[in-house]
Amino acid sequence: MSVETENVDLSEATLDKQEPERPKLTPGRIYIIVAGLAIALFCGAVDSTIVATALPTIANHFNSLSKISWVVTANLLTATAFQPLYGRLSDIFGRKETLLIALGIFETGTVISSLASRIEMLIVSRAISGIGSAGIIVMVQIVIADIVSLQERGKYAGLISIAFGIASVVGPILGGLFTDHLSWRWCFYINLPLGAIAATVVLLLVKTPAPIGDWKTKIRRIDFKGAVLLISGLVCLILAINFGGTQFAWSSPQIISLFAVSVVLLSIFVYVEIKTAFSPLIPISSGIFLLPFMMGLVSCSIISGLVISRTGYYRMFFIPGILVFSVGTSLITTFTSTTGKAPQVVYLLIAGIGMGSTMQSTILCAQVAVKRELLAVATGLIMFARILSGTIGVALVSLVLKISMNPKLAEFVKSNPQDYALIEASKQSAKVIYASGTPVEAKDAIIAAYVFALRNVFIMTASVSFLGFVFALFTRHIPLTPPQPEQNQEKTEKA
Repeated sequence: MSVETENVDLSEATLDKQEPERPKLTPGRIYIIVAGLAIALFCGAVDSTIVATALPTIANHFNSLSKISWVVTANLLTATAFQPLYGRLSDIFGRKETLLIALGIFETGTVISSLASRIEMLIVSRAISGIGSAGIIVMVQIVIADIVSLQERGKYAGLISIAFGIASVVGPILGGLFTDHLSWRWCFYINLPLGAIAATVVLLLVKTPAPIGDWKTKIRRIDFKGAVLLISGLVCLILAINFGGTQFAWSSPQIISLFAVSVVLLSIFVYVEIKTAFSPLIPISSGIFLLPFMMGLVSCSIISGLVISRTGYYRMFFIPGILVFSVGTSLITTFTSTTGKAPQVVYLLIAGIGMGSTMQSTILCAQVAVKRELLAVATGLIMFARILSGTIGVALVSLVLKISMNPKLAEFVKSNPQDYALIEASKQSAKVIYASGTPVEAKDAIIAAYVFALRNVFIMTASVSFLGFVFALFTRHIPLTPPQPEQNQEKTEKA
């Protein structure tokens, strides 16, 4: 056996230990599964948009205009806060099982919503639906990654993204039609058969490796402390973002307390994940690497909210924030395999500062541009747009990675045909880089291909961000509060 062949065999053996075998599925079966996953994602997405046009009717039905915004807020709150949990839960209980549980939770909340007899019952059921939709959004992407190769992932992720796009367009239209011609309860009825179809496809066709261990062992692996800390911290943070500048001033004790509690809880969460968690909810190495970005994002989100509440000017953060984020992502394109820690921290911090500066200001920009009765709808659409852009972004990133990596790796294989199997394996997982039998030349070529591809990803990100900056220049400032009657009277007298 030649040295080269031995290297390949060792690499493949090491890779097999680290990566579960991908199920062998026919193209027809994959398309049916993707269609089922698209239906599941459509359910979670349309659930956020279809209610928007029905809110006035629901408020009149329950005679509860003061609480109607919570129908949207409760759903967005849980849909956002519970998303980080599902990745680790799927590692413990299995992809298929976790997705089915998420669909079950979503359908349960939908049934209760359709039967709600009080506004409080509807709000609670919307929160339950949000927990389910959080899992659907995350698990659909994870299942796609499990059943198709990295090379094909962009195509199928693009098909999945279409479901999100359709939901954003037809959701408000269907909500209006149901409300005018049937009943607002049909906004929830529609998801029951669709969710059942998606669950049937997942149950019968999706085949993913089942994690080892009985249910007691799996439950013991759940990081309950981390889950409680993370959800509580995120809930406080999201409530502060939603209530700041609307129901409470940014400088009010309520908003400052919510931000402070979120920082404390999330800090404790990071400590627990690093020091004590057996199965951390978030990979620690990735979390530490992204810490500068998150610090910039959270701190600038808080600071911008406080400054906006005092000055009333949100464009001073909105427009420069997008530009700073563009600069940060542009600097990240300079990363190489030898880039030091200092530039990594600084560039990620700059990108985080830019994004944090836009978190509050973009919401305020939309909220002040609509009438008060449309406030919840506008806020919901902004949050939905963020989720939608994340889903589309995943598809675009996969596509750019494929287009960028393939030529580089093919060029290496031409001169090193003995490493063909190793290079093909590297397209599915970067872990092959760390396999003990991977030749140095192959390792360098794989790293160079990934660096080149990621550079192109951030070039795309910076370009899109700069385009957003150009559009932001055309927004106009609308005062956060109308002029006081006394001020108007003084101006009239002077005139």
